Amino acid sequence: MLYNIFSNKENKFSFILIVFSVISSYFVDDTSHFIAFCSFILLFLFILKFDVNILKTSSFRFLGTISYSLYLLHQVIGYEIMNLLYKYNLNSYLIITLTLLFILILAHINWKLFEFLLSKKLRTFLTRIL
Repeated sequence: MLYNIFSNKENKFSFILIVFSVISSYFVDDTSHFIAFCSFILLFLFILKFDVNILKTSSFRFLGTISYSLYLLHQVIGYEIMNLLYKYNLNSYLIITLTLLFILILAHINWKLFEFLLSKKLRTFLTRIL
């Protein structure tokens, strides 16, 4: 629904579903998740309303490029890294920072090797066959 608003397909149904989602989140999630969810929606709407160009920066483009790899790797590998680092009694912020850096590097490598290089070869191969 936020995408509909973003792509100028605003309609009452989009807003009704967003409001319904917020109300549902209040009853289903704990307070911190509810606040995070509402904050995300408000931030997204703020960026759209005031045409903030932060999403066009090279950092956000990089994250957008590796986002699928991040999605695939972050949970399982991220938790394993954090569990490993917690055994060394490191500071929680340091553990999160190190895990985030490692996952970003790993996601970039995964994107470069599989998504970028193999997809080119696969596309060339399928184009020849078809």
